Amino acid sequence: MTEQAFVDQAMESYRLAHMIIEGKFGSAVAGAIPHLRTAADSWGKALQSKPKADCLVELGKLHQRLDDHAAAVPIYEDAIAIYRDLGEKQSVAYAGVLAGLALKAQRKYEPAFSYIERALAINQDGGDLTHVARTLGILAGVLMDMGMNTEALERHREAMPILTRFNKSVEIAQTHESMALCHHRLGNHAEAKEHFEKAVVGKTELGDLKGTAKVMHRYAELERARGAHDHALALHKRALEIHQLRNDQALIAQTLGNIGTVHADRGAWQEALEQFQRCLPLCQAEYERQAEVQALSNIALMQLNLGRDADALATITHTLTLCDKLDNRALHERVAKMELELQRKRGDADGELASLTRIAELRERSGDRAGLASILDDLAVLHHGRKNHDQAKTYLTRRADLLEDLGDQEGLVRTLDDLAALAVEREQWNEAADHFERGLAILRSRGLPAADLALRTYNLAIIHGKRLDPKLALDAYNQALESFRETGNGEQIARTLRQIGACELNLPERSGDALRHYQEALAYYEPKHDQRGIAISLVGIGNAHANLGDNVAAKEAFERAAALKEQMGDQKGTTMIRKATNALM
Repeated sequence: MTEQAFVDQAMESYRLAHMIIEGKFGSAVAGAIPHLRTAADSWGKALQSKPKADCLVELGKLHQRLDDHAAAVPIYEDAIAIYRDLGEKQSVAYAGVLAGLALKAQRKYEPAFSYIERALAINQDGGDLTHVARTLGILAGVLMDMGMNTEALERHREAMPILTRFNKSVEIAQTHESMALCHHRLGNHAEAKEHFEKAVVGKTELGDLKGTAKVMHRYAELERARGAHDHALALHKRALEIHQLRNDQALIAQTLGNIGTVHADRGAWQEALEQFQRCLPLCQAEYERQAEVQALSNIALMQLNLGRDADALATITHTLTLCDKLDNRALHERVAKMELELQRKRGDADGELASLTRIAELRERSGDRAGLASILDDLAVLHHGRKNHDQAKTYLTRRADLLEDLGDQEGLVRTLDDLAALAVEREQWNEAADHFERGLAILRSRGLPAADLALRTYNLAIIHGKRLDPKLALDAYNQALESFRETGNGEQIARTLRQIGACELNLPERSGDALRHYQEALAYYEPKHDQRGIAISLVGIGNAHANLGDNVAAKEAFERAAALKEQMGDQKGTTMIRKATNALM
């Protein structure tokens, strides 16, 4: 192709791109991207660098319009390289600012600062002063995002004389508001108020009443956040007067809601309720379903705070019917949670179950798997409390599957523990052991401390004992004993020795080992004068001797144990031991 053919192709692609940009909305404008790319490539092949760079800048801006800021940055960098080769300093600065803003949108503040600072240096070196002021303002915005509010104020102060000199009224008002925000963050509330008021005056002089009210609202929210409720109310009321003057019903409703929120923050529930009730009919008249639901949910919350539970329940029930027609999961769940808390307060188990089920369905529909796992736990607890063990197990099993998919090992182990506990309660020992072993394997892989592993292994051994598998129980007890010996937990060592001995007594060929383990336990208890531990150990020693055919030694151990039980006032234990002694005669 000839150079002219490439130029023609570039111009045609550029024309097609702009037809899409000017004729489409939303994500549909993405259709212009390949045309702009073709135009830029064609300008390059035609050896016309300036049009290529200009086209790249447009392409980068289109990516940003589509919120694809990451894609925009390398495109701007290509344009900057071309402008720099051409000596187009102001274009380098402009593209650099755009690249900085794209990085800022990605929260990559340090590289954004570098780009914009270099652009500022170019503009300050003989560039247009208004560009200098605007770049200073953008740089201040990045500094604010970085939490460097003092440094941001300095940049705004540099920009203000230039903006004033050229009578840039819009930028002056914006800069005053930004400076006010810096002061507010720094705790300089008197200075913040001064600049916010200047921003209000500036917007008013421009005839931008809506903008004036927005500044007041933003300032009011900052004041509310720091607890300056009276000032926040005064600001919202000033904004309300503007909205009433403009007869903007939607903004009147929104402002009444804001006023109600401030009253709620200060604990003035009745005043808040009145404002939310004033807001509601305006939302209904404007057919603002989401705003209506928001107002109703606020009304219900105030009714709850005022102890008007019956009114609150009626409001919530009505609101939930509206939520079903509204695609706003967060708002829907907020109302469902209020219903849940109210049902719990009323002790309505069926109502609580219905609310939990609704929240679970909302989270499942939205794909919030972590949130769903959390509510499944609540459902399991509720069903367990109502003795619906099969349903509780179903929810816990589903929760375990979700947590495993999410990689939440800590939550998975807790859920496996709950499943094991449920199985123990139902005397389903094999199932309990499976859940417990699975959790133990996860904890071993995570390097859980020896003491914690030992306790879990000890509990697993108890379960094996319940399932009448002394060999598996013995193996688990021995693992636990080894860990307890490492940690030096004497009490637990002695308890585990007794359990090992009990298992070995169920295996006649291991009676000698049982005797040794009970004797080791006895050696721990005797210096501590632990009568209960001594008595249990002596009974075990007696049983081991009996298994080994040494009735004399067995009788001696039993008699010592019986005497201790009698001293302890345990008549039942004394009687049982003496029966065992008599059986040896």
